[in-house]
Amino acid sequence: MSIARGAIRRPVAVWLAILFCLFGGLWGLANVGRLEDPPLPAPPRQVPRQPDQGGVDSGRV
Repeated sequence: MSIARGAIRRPVAVWLAILFCLFGGLWGLANVGRLEDPPLPAPPRQVPRQPDQGGVDSGRV
């Protein structure tokens, strides 16, 4: 017997399987661990400096 023919003969079983998958997926989503990977601390960042462009503070007159 093919799957389509069996589904046509037993529609209640098909709907029960759909509801079982739907509620089982929602239950699994609600119970899955949220913090599987702990957050890593951010490394200290260095701010790149611009080379001196010969402005007022450069010491040149």
